Formats: sequence, structure tokens, C-alpha cells
Amino acid sequence: MKHSITILFLSWQSALSQITSIGDVSSFTKIKNGIILNAPPAKVRINFLSPDVIRICMSKNGLFKSDHSWAVINDSLGENNFELNETTEKIFLTTSKLTLRIQKSPCRISILDIDGKVINQDDSIKGMCWSGQEISVWKKMPKDEYYFGLGEKSGSIDRKWKSYSMWNNDIPAYRADTDPLYQTIPFFYGLRKGGTYGI
Repeated sequence: MKHSITILFLSWQSALSQITSIGDVSSFTKIKNGIILNAPPAKVRINFLSPDVIRICMSKNGLFKSDHSWAVINDSLGENNFELNETTEKIFLTTSKLTLRIQKSPCRISILDIDGKVINQDDSIKGMCWSGQEISVWKKMPKDEYYFGLGEKSGSIDRKWKSYSMWNNDIPAYRADTDPLYQTIPFFYGLRKGGTYGI
């Protein structure tokens, strides 16, 4: 089982003094390859780039910048059809390879494989939020899950229980635990019970 999940957070207006999580899903709009959730104080856009690649963007003012990347040339990754189902408590977006389960109150997102097993999910208390000007997303971290990646970082190959700065810095005589270093590659793999996903 191999899953790629891309999460991108965009736009904010005013600084807040504490963590402010997004609230309940009050409504949603279906768009070409996804949906836009109204979850005050934010809007969340979810796009399927393929059956197993999802882009999630959050905007405090409801405006989403146009997609642009110097690193990604092709964002057409294949079929992006999905089926939408809604209950009083949840919204389900299902492709041929996974299901995105959106809890409405408060807005929290879980990604499940085709057998209904959780691949990755938001933390039930914080989820997507702001802390001052910074945007954060808090995820559940299973005890038996391990994390790898983040590009050119020093230290252990296992990234669990560590924090890293995503900032390019030229450190000529770095130590085994120096951070940040030369490149910023904010992509990592989660590995659990033989399954992997990427964020």
C-alpha cells in the first residue's frame, strides 16, 4: 500500500495571540476535482490530483492563490474522479484507492485506504489552526508509526520525536545534529505496518 498526500496551507490576514483551530463545517461547495469547505474562521479546498494524491489548502480569507511551483512541472497525475456522500456528521470523498473522511463538528480530516484503515488523520483537539501568523496542522501519531525524509537534514534517519526548521542555511562546519542546513525539502514518509504515505 503506497499513498501520497500533499498538504499545502495558504493565506492569512491578521495575527492571533493563541492557537485558533478551524471550526465546524457549515457548508461546502463541490468543484471540478474536489470540494471547498466553509469551516469558520477558514475555508478549506480539497483537490484530487489522482486517485491517491490529494491537495488540501486552507485560507482564512477564502481566497486561494493560483497554483505555482518551480519544483513541480506536471500536476496532472491521472484520473481524479471521486464520489461524494454526506451524513449529518461526516462528508466522505471516495476514489478508487482511498476515502477522505471529513468530520463536520469540528472540521477534522482523516484519510483511509480502500479497506477502511486509517492512513493519516488530524488531531481531534487542534487539527488545522493558526498560532499568531503561523499556520499549523496537528496530526495523530500512532506509537508504531515512523517518519523518514525531509531532504538534507542531519541526525538520525528516523525523524520521529524530532523537530526541524524548514529554512535554507549555509553551515560550513555542521555537527551531527545541526539544523537547518543547505536545503529545505518539506516532504516526509510515514511508515506503519508495511504501509507508507507521504506528506
